[in-house]
Amino acid sequence: MVGNSKILLFSVAVGIALLTKNAYIPFVAFTGLFIIDRRFFVSSILITPIIETVLIVAEGFTLTKLQAIFFIFIFSVELLRRNRFSIDKRSRYLVMYFFVTLFGLVNAFLFGEFWVLIGWNYNQVIRENFISVFPKIIFTLVMYMYIKDKGKSFLIENLKLATKVIPLSLIIVSIYFITIGNASSNWWNVATRLTFQGADPNEFSAIFLTLGVFSIYSVFFSKSRVWTLIGVLSSLMVAYSALLTLSRGVILTLMFCIVLVLVFFSKRNMRRTLTIVLIGLVLFGILVMGGFLDLNPAYERFFGKHVRGDVSSLTAGRTTWIESALNSIAERPFLGFGGSTYASRWINYQNAGLSVVMHNIYLEILIQYGIIGLLVFLAILIRVFKDMLAFFEQRSLKNQEDSILLIPYLSLSLMLFAGLALSWEWRELLWYLIALCLSIGYCTTRSSQT
Repeated sequence: MVGNSKILLFSVAVGIALLTKNAYIPFVAFTGLFIIDRRFFVSSILITPIIETVLIVAEGFTLTKLQAIFFIFIFSVELLRRNRFSIDKRSRYLVMYFFVTLFGLVNAFLFGEFWVLIGWNYNQVIRENFISVFPKIIFTLVMYMYIKDKGKSFLIENLKLATKVIPLSLIIVSIYFITIGNASSNWWNVATRLTFQGADPNEFSAIFLTLGVFSIYSVFFSKSRVWTLIGVLSSLMVAYSALLTLSRGVILTLMFCIVLVLVFFSKRNMRRTLTIVLIGLVLFGILVMGGFLDLNPAYERFFGKHVRGDVSSLTAGRTTWIESALNSIAERPFLGFGGSTYASRWINYQNAGLSVVMHNIYLEILIQYGIIGLLVFLAILIRVFKDMLAFFEQRSLKNQEDSILLIPYLSLSLMLFAGLALSWEWRELLWYLIALCLSIGYCTTRSSQT
C-alpha cells in the first residue's frame, strides 16, 4: 500500500505545477516521486498533459517533453541491461507507424504543396516532426516494452494508485480552473464560456473527461467510503468543469462516457450500478429544478440562433472540412500530402478559404499519410480493441484486478470518440493510453496462457 503522505505529496506537486506554471519544478517533483516509488509512473504521465494546458505543438521544454526524455532514457538503459529490447506482434504496429511518419516527412519535402502557406519555412516542419511526432511513437514503444518486462503486477499496482491520485488531482485542477485558472468569453451573449488558460476548450475538456474515468471507477468499485466519496466529488467536478466550456463535442463525449461506463462497469455489481444511476438522476433533477444547473446554454449550442439550419453550422464547420478532405484525397490517395498539420491547413485553405486543420483525427492522418497511414493507425486500434473484447469476454470482473484493467481501454475509447471532432493525433495522452492498452493486452494474454 502507498502511504497517504506520498499521495498528499503528489497532490501538492499538482498544485505547485498549476500555480508556478513552470515546467522544471513539477518535473523534479514528479520525477522524485517516481524514483521513490515507481508505482507513480502511470499517474505522473497521465496527469501532466492537463496541467501544462492543451497545445498541439508547444515551444521549449514543457513538462511532458522533459518527462518523455527522462523516461525514454531510464527505460532504455534498463531494457538494454536486461536485454529486453524486442519487437513482438503488438509493438510491430508501432514500428510500422513510425516508418509511415518518417516517410510522411520525406513526402512533405519532396512533394508537399503547402510550403507557400508557411513561407517555405522548412525548419518549422522539421521541428514539428522531431518534437511532436517521432518522440511520441518512440516513447510509446519504449513504454510498452518496459511495462511488458515489468509484468502485470507492476501495471496493476500503478493503476491502483492512479485511481486514488488522479481523482484527487482532478479535484485540484477543477478548483483551480473554476476559480483563477480560466479564461472566459461571452458566447453569442447567451452564456459565459470558460477554458483552461492557453488551451483549446474542446481539447481541454475532452482530456478532462478522459481522465475522469479513473474517478468514475472509484465510484463503482472502491471499497473505501472515503475514496468512493472522493470519486463522486471528482466525477461531478470533472463533468461540471467540462460543461462550463460549452463544447458540443464534449457534451456528446460526456453522454458517450456515461453509456460506456454503465455498459462495462455494471458487469461486476448491478445493484450498485442501479443505485448510482438513481442517485445521479435524482441529483440531476434537483440541480435543474433548483436552478443550480442551467441547460439553456447547452441547448443554444445545438439549436440556438447561431445555428443557421445547415449541417456545417451545426458542426462548427466540421462537415465542410470532411468534404474538403474527401474531395482532395483522391489526388494522392495512398501516400497523402505530407507529414505536417500544414498539409491539412493547405487543403482547407484551397477548398474553403480557411487555413485550419481537419478537426478529425482520422481525416488528419488520411490527408497527411494517405490510406496506407490510416490503415496502419487503424491496425494499432484494432489490435487494442481486439485485446479489450477478449479481456472483457473472458473475465467476470468480480475482482478489482480485472476491473481496474478496463480503465485505460475506456479512456482511450473516449479520446478516439472525441477525435471525431478534434485533430489531436499527436496528443501525448492518446499515445500513453495506447501503450497502456497494448501492455494490458500482452500481460492478460500471457497470464491466461500460463
